[in-house]
Amino acid sequence: MGIPKTLPREKSGLWLTKDNKLVSMHANMTATTYKLTNYFLWRAQQENKLDGLSVDCRTIIKDCNIKATNFSEVLLSECKKVALTQISVMDDNGNWKVRQIIPNMTYEDGILTADINPKVAPYIYGLKRNFTRGNMLQTNKCDTYAAIRLYETCNSWARTGYAYYSIEEWRSLLGGDKEIYARFSNFNQKIIKPAVKIVNENTDLDITPEYIKTGRKTTHMKIHVTKKSYLPEGKASEAELNDIVVESNITSSPTVEQEVTFTLEERDVIRKMTKEYRQTKKNAESYIRNYGVEYCKAQMEYVRQENLKQEIKRIGGYFRKAIEGDYAGSKQVQIEAAKAEKAEHEEIAAWNKDAVKMDSLFETASQSSEKALEQSILAEHPEVTALYQGMGISDDRIARWLEKYSEVLLFKIAFKLQGQSGITADYIEANLNVSEK
Repeated sequence: MGIPKTLPREKSGLWLTKDNKLVSMHANMTATTYKLTNYFLWRAQQENKLDGLSVDCRTIIKDCNIKATNFSEVLLSECKKVALTQISVMDDNGNWKVRQIIPNMTYEDGILTADINPKVAPYIYGLKRNFTRGNMLQTNKCDTYAAIRLYETCNSWARTGYAYYSIEEWRSLLGGDKEIYARFSNFNQKIIKPAVKIVNENTDLDITPEYIKTGRKTTHMKIHVTKKSYLPEGKASEAELNDIVVESNITSSPTVEQEVTFTLEERDVIRKMTKEYRQTKKNAESYIRNYGVEYCKAQMEYVRQENLKQEIKRIGGYFRKAIEGDYAGSKQVQIEAAKAEKAEHEEIAAWNKDAVKMDSLFETASQSSEKALEQSILAEHPEVTALYQGMGISDDRIARWLEKYSEVLLFKIAFKLQGQSGITADYIEANLNVSEK
């Protein structure tokens, strides 16, 4: 795949755009390894090349928020890990492809140079759909691999409002080794909860996990995602906050309202609304913010089809009415989707309720079966049973003794202790054990 001659550059900030397949990749990395990998992918996008990406190590320390007093202490080991790391990426047919992201890295006189694998290019260039754009100033505040991966995954689902995967898929995404964290409770305590805490305290996302059970076992996890209207207090400098400004005509003046960052797809839709549907850029951006890109695309397609049937004289005004009146009816589609999701959750809840009920029935049946067996044993030895019942011993204790000790021994001990005061079951059992020996 060829690399485009030009690539839009941000005015400031570390904005990295990745195919969602790369966001959900499987790899064994440390937090530092992952930060370095993301950094060089960003450099590849900014410089529009894959080979000879060079950067001063002091810059990497600052940009990637690497906590090391002497970077050379961690440089060699981490760069080796980066160069040796293989990732697994699932294609559209459900097949896995194994790739190296950065096969070559060199270090000389404080300068680190890397080459990106050309086979990774389709995942970072020419992306038109199914991609995520994130600010590495946010991900680099996360100091564990699991937290970084959790932030990126949730950020890719921020518009949907939640990320939903099976527990095994979450293990692969967050690096929870199945052998070490075999039990979900361990995986949750050691990996999920600390990562959620880091993301909530340090980034622009608020996330809340919801655990979904099949029967008694937790099989899926749904993480609800919302974007914060502001970054956590004390977590971002003024320069970092200004990094969310995208348009070149926006200054960092505090009197200027900062705009929302738009994805490449959203920018393309904004451009079409202004050129083909005669909307002002301000209105087009407002439609995206208030209605979402899919809603706007549905109205655009509706108006286009209507214009083909009979040319619309004032297409700008007609399109505005289509947006405000939902001529394409996509709201109803969203309502139906929400109903379907609610029905699915109700079905799961009903299934879980039935599973709990069945467990209770099985437990009751088991207890009834045990009680019937106990009564059968007592009935087979009426004389012994009567002796010990007269001493105040419970039926289940008598039944256990009848299974363990001979009837002769039980008679012998009963007559030996008969008439004594303060006899307890434990005292009788102690005498049975001594006599048996």
